[in-house]
Amino acid sequence: MHQKKLQSSIKIGIEHHQAGRVAQAVAIYSSILQAHPHNPQALYLLGLIAQESGDHKKAVALFTKGRNASPSEPVFHLQLGISLNHLGAVDDAISSCRAALALNPAYVEAHCNLGNVLARMGDADAAIASYRRALQLAPDMAQIHYNIGVLFQEQFQPEKAIECFRDAIRHKEDYAAAYNNLGVALSETGDLDEAIVCYRKAQELAPDFADPFYNSHALLLGLDDKTASISCLDQALKIQPGNDTYRFSLGMLHDYLGDAEKAAACFNALPKSDPLAADMDAWDYLKSLDGARPSVMGSALQTFKFAIDRARTDGLVLEFGVFHGKSIRLIASLVDTAVHGFDSFEGIPDDWNQELKGSYSTRGVIPSVPDKVQLHAGWFEDSIPAFIEKERGPIRFMNVDCDLYSSTKTVLELLAGQIVSGTVIVFDEYIGNSSWRDDEFKAFNEAAQKHRWSYEVLCFSFVTKQVAIRISGCAA
Repeated sequence: MHQKKLQSSIKIGIEHHQAGRVAQAVAIYSSILQAHPHNPQALYLLGLIAQESGDHKKAVALFTKGRNASPSEPVFHLQLGISLNHLGAVDDAISSCRAALALNPAYVEAHCNLGNVLARMGDADAAIASYRRALQLAPDMAQIHYNIGVLFQEQFQPEKAIECFRDAIRHKEDYAAAYNNLGVALSETGDLDEAIVCYRKAQELAPDFADPFYNSHALLLGLDDKTASISCLDQALKIQPGNDTYRFSLGMLHDYLGDAEKAAACFNALPKSDPLAADMDAWDYLKSLDGARPSVMGSALQTFKFAIDRARTDGLVLEFGVFHGKSIRLIASLVDTAVHGFDSFEGIPDDWNQELKGSYSTRGVIPSVPDKVQLHAGWFEDSIPAFIEKERGPIRFMNVDCDLYSSTKTVLELLAGQIVSGTVIVFDEYIGNSSWRDDEFKAFNEAAQKHRWSYEVLCFSFVTKQVAIRISGCAA
């Protein structure tokens, strides 16, 4: 095939591809490869079609042939890295992205895709560094700002995420996903009014995007607007009818409001396996409690405010499990007294569910906190005894974000003598996990039995996994 005719055929193939006539484009590129098996353009274009269709094994084969035919062409290394990442071959994907960058250090897409692979590996710091290098080359790319924001959000650093999502929106005003994630981050920092505005903007920009409807329902729960909350869940389920989390949330809310028929319709459609079975078990437990049914909340701030308002008026305010300080900053905003935070800052001491020992480590970085917050670094068995040698007063409020049974047990045993009538404890992982009955729940109920605490459950949230408990009586 002569060069002029070859380029004409490739042009026609591209026109078919762009017009959606993929089969015709494939036929043309395949015909070219029959005559010229190592033609880089045909290999690249056919590889893109395979990639777009989700056939990444075929894409890898085509891009590999193209790379071997044109090893100095960075685009083959890049596209190979993208498909290898989809196949889970992350080490090879990283090598391909770095090969592309060795050929073209200013290759924005290669920096971004290297960031994508590193993020998939869980190396958030390295991923952010790659994205930031891309931003130096293309500061107006909204997607890069968004990707960095998502990583900060996953690292429980909503303040940093907010800045990134605002930058993404500044460069792309109709960025519905950025508005939604900005709403989530604002909710986590306590700015609930703006969070709802962001969710509504996301709904307006993308009416078929379910997440902002679900996220709106959560905040409306805490505002005691359950009718509007149900409407949001209904809309989310219309968009994603197969989402079991949405269906459980709707069923739970109907059940909470006493509409057994609608609740049963939702619950009967759910699978009988984890994690939904664990959520149903937790809901059955909450319904079985004596006395008034606990209030339902949709955000951490709403839970903390509701709980602190119902705690004794004086005493120590404590948190166990500080990490990056997201929750302790919320707690500090709600009280006028000092707040004490305890954390090893080295991560959890044992494996827990899918989290490995050392997860949630801050890697030696102590979080920034308000002046009224005093942090006590070290393992609980060391830091708490040193603390209570000086602070022997009763506990007003404590946030227990220990996750593990062992850590929670240590906290409750060491502080049992200062947990009194009127003390309120918020547990951050009391429900919402497949192992919930063996974690914070088990540790508290063992302590309550041992120390003869009577208590009431004040509120709960399946969104945040929190449960707030007030001690109503202690053994003499």
